[in-house]
Amino acid sequence: MFLAVIGDILSNACSLQTVLDHLEEEGIREVVHTGNICLAPEGASACVKLLRERAVTAVQGRLDRALVSRKAKAKRLPEAAELEKSYALLDSSAIEFLNGLPRKRSFIREGVEWLLCHGAVNSPSETLTKDTSFLKFQRQREACTARIIISGGSTEPFSVDADGTLFASAGTLLSREGQIRYTLIDTEVSPFEARVVTL
Repeated sequence: MFLAVIGDILSNACSLQTVLDHLEEEGIREVVHTGNICLAPEGASACVKLLRERAVTAVQGRLDRALVSRKAKAKRLPEAAELEKSYALLDSSAIEFLNGLPRKRSFIREGVEWLLCHGAVNSPSETLTKDTSFLKFQRQREACTARIIISGGSTEPFSVDADGTLFASAGTLLSREGQIRYTLIDTEVSPFEARVVTL
């Protein structure tokens, strides 16, 4: 099977629409999102609406949690001013959606166990990246039984095979160069494969 992973959206509604339309054209029905839906107020509502309409499986990212928590700690973040503006524009159903997102999800598809999370397996505030030590990936692997672990929060996409468990991150929806991208995971090959698709 093929599963598409969308990384940090950060209120980029037009880019999200482009990716979702492309996936629909390609016939890819399994789509997950690794958190951090909203940032700037422009596009925040549209992003939530698109994810809900397309039934994208999502988890709550660090920024999503900060947006809905309204706590003093969240208000000290560098992104706090933008998140506050987004909060003011989102309707109650969008706020409830963001607040109700879990920090991680496990699911089984075609006999393969997956884990979707923001950050590390046991800590949403700890980000896995391409520079994370292999030993850390091995320890993360020991913390759950999933064969594929998809994590969010990393700026750049990566994939690592740690003793038969595939770790993958899609990075941000928009690259530093402004290219729209997502990660496609293929379980029809052995070992499982993750590749970045740029639109």
